[in-house]
Amino acid sequence: MRLEQREAYNARRDHMSYPPIPDATEFQNQRPPYDREPVTVHGWQWSTTFGKWSALVTFKNGWRGFTYPDHAEKHDGARYIVGVTIGRKDRDSGQYQVQAWDQHGKRWPDADYFTDDREDAHATADAMIMDSLAQQQGA
Repeated sequence: MRLEQREAYNARRDHMSYPPIPDATEFQNQRPPYDREPVTVHGWQWSTTFGKWSALVTFKNGWRGFTYPDHAEKHDGARYIVGVTIGRKDRDSGQYQVQAWDQHGKRWPDADYFTDDREDAHATADAMIMDSLAQQQGA
C-alpha cells in the first residue's frame, strides 16, 4: 500500500489520474467521542470504490484507520476547479472526457467536457484551470 503526502502529490504537475488531495483538517469519525480533528494524518490513498481521496488517520480516542474528509467544514461557498483529469478515449463514442474536480476533492460533473480530439482535451483542461485561477484571483 502506497500512501501519498498532500504537499508532494499536489506539487507534481504530471498527475492526471486523480484530482488534487483536498485541504482537509477535519475527518469523519464514527467512534466516541467523535472528535473530527485527527492527531496524525499518516497519508492519503485514492478510494476506487467511492472515487475520492481517503486518509489514514489516528484520532485522540486511539482509533486508526482510513476515513474521508468531513465536507461539513465551513467555506466561503465559492466553488473552483482545482483539478482536471482526462479519461481514455471511449471505444464506443470515440471521445475523450475531461473531468473537473473542485477544491474539496469532489467531482464536478456539470463542468465535464467531451471531445474526439486529444489535443483539444488537453487544451481545454489547461483552460479550465487557468480560468479557475483567474476567477479565484478576481474574487
